[in-house]
Amino acid sequence: MLKKIAACVLALSALTAQAAEQAYEFSYTGAILDGVWDATASTGGKFIVDDLNGDGVFTLPEVKSFTYKFPAEQHCGEERITCTLSTFNYDPKGTLNLWYSYSER
Repeated sequence: MLKKIAACVLALSALTAQAAEQAYEFSYTGAILDGVWDATASTGGKFIVDDLNGDGVFTLPEVKSFTYKFPAEQHCGEERITCTLSTFNYDPKGTLNLWYSYSER
């Protein structure tokens, strides 16, 4: 079953900052599930990024780790599970935009 998630961020907070890498946790309400918008779906996750170009904005190539929870933490990489983070842009002074898909065979 393919689940595509589009994020509307409600909360985002820094967890740690180590050298150039930074870890963040996010949560939001609202997602596209099986092609249908569900305004009540609540989820979140965490990511580790490294600002490789020093511009203060994190993009897809700068994502070192990404964990998504819906409804439980996704275990990407298992033989029957495919997870893809295809769009990612986070400005700590602004918003988080991401497109994440998950499929299980």
